[in-house]
Amino acid sequence: MNSALEYMANLYPTLANDYRTPDGKHSESCGCIAVDIAKRLLAEDKVPYIARVQGKLIDTINRHSITPKPFNGRISWGAHQVCCEDGLVYDPMVAPKPVAIDDYCKMTFEGEVEMDVLVAQDRIREFVER
Repeated sequence: MNSALEYMANLYPTLANDYRTPDGKHSESCGCIAVDIAKRLLAEDKVPYIARVQGKLIDTINRHSITPKPFNGRISWGAHQVCCEDGLVYDPMVAPKPVAIDDYCKMTFEGEVEMDVLVAQDRIREFVER
């Protein structure tokens, strides 16, 4: 298995195709990508977690969609999942290397978004191995 950084470097150019698979027929899965990165980080003796990015609440149950900047408004989503570890976000949509968590949301999405922990560090190994 290649390292988390090698995986990101290989995936980064393919995600530039509007987050589509290299053949253009399907959308990539941010959740699967986050889990793949988490598996690699665990193999590197790191303790990652999976975070979720979503739009601000509109009312008690509905949220604004989120628009990733790399695609110049061509794509919007209900939410996005990423792998994080030690103050860094590993998201090959943004860069072929991790970026600081404090800068990630502002540099990656239009408008205001919220980020929270979806799969905590103490549950990540069990989660990715199932």
